[in-house]
Amino acid sequence: MCTLLSNPVRVSALFVLLLSQSAFALDTDRAAPMDLTAEHWQGSMKSGSQVWTGNVRISQGSLKIQADKGTISYQDGQVGAALLEGSPAIISQAREGGGEVRAQARKIDYDLSASKVLLTGGVKIEENGNVTTGERFEYSLDSGAIAGDGGTGQVTMRLIPKLAKPK
Repeated sequence: MCTLLSNPVRVSALFVLLLSQSAFALDTDRAAPMDLTAEHWQGSMKSGSQVWTGNVRISQGSLKIQADKGTISYQDGQVGAALLEGSPAIISQAREGGGEVRAQARKIDYDLSASKVLLTGGVKIEENGNVTTGERFEYSLDSGAIAGDGGTGQVTMRLIPKLAKPK
């Protein structure tokens, strides 16, 4: 079984889980109702946007999102973009076959119209003991390409070896 950090295709699941459309997400998550809570909510039918602030919590099945602020923009009745901000904003979700993936950053910007996800500020991605950190990660939903930047530091990665199965 490949890990999130050793296979960029698995990284896509992390970013797309933001809107619970991950191919690696639990099937039951996609069918579950989505619950959103926050201290404040403001929306506009005219602008097609919603802003959730103060202890924002979003859950749908095993998908869990925590943020200080969440801004969702709609285009043609569909979610076009979502920006999660926090200290940090955190996303976690169970995976088919077991395990959980978790990501945190000060900003997680999902832009469906540009087909990209940008995580910035103290980024940390974890799955099955593997950890990658940096200041900025950009993922293309179209090509599957991912790039990381350490800012004034470095991108770091820690991979846990897969134990050989006894014969």
